Amino acid sequence: MLINLRDIPPRGSDARSLIMQGHILAGLVVLALVLPCLMHRFRNASPPTTPPIASWENILSRCTHIGLYAFLVVQPVLGLLTVFAGGRGIVLPFTSLHIPSPITADKALSEQLGNIHG
Repeated sequence: MLINLRDIPPRGSDARSLIMQGHILAGLVVLALVLPCLMHRFRNASPPTTPPIASWENILSRCTHIGLYAFLVVQPVLGLLTVFAGGRGIVLPFTSLHIPSPITADKALSEQLGNIHG
């Protein structure tokens, strides 16, 4: 949702930078919340459904869950890779913490990843 506000402030302004940092922070929070959830799903079986559902419903349910979890992991990772490939690090808002880019800058790769992320 924050990304939709990006075009309101002018380019290069502090407000636009804060919006982008908030968007990145939200993606990091999603990733931080979904990874423990995935670990729990792998370690523990789902409780039985009462009354039992049809096998086609069970298959559809599993496919939906896999797709949702894949999206919740891939989207933030693509966003991080886009920022890192652009040669920028991640600045955490309201702190002096900065995560530098672990990869070398590649503008073409950053644009491709950004398009996929979008």
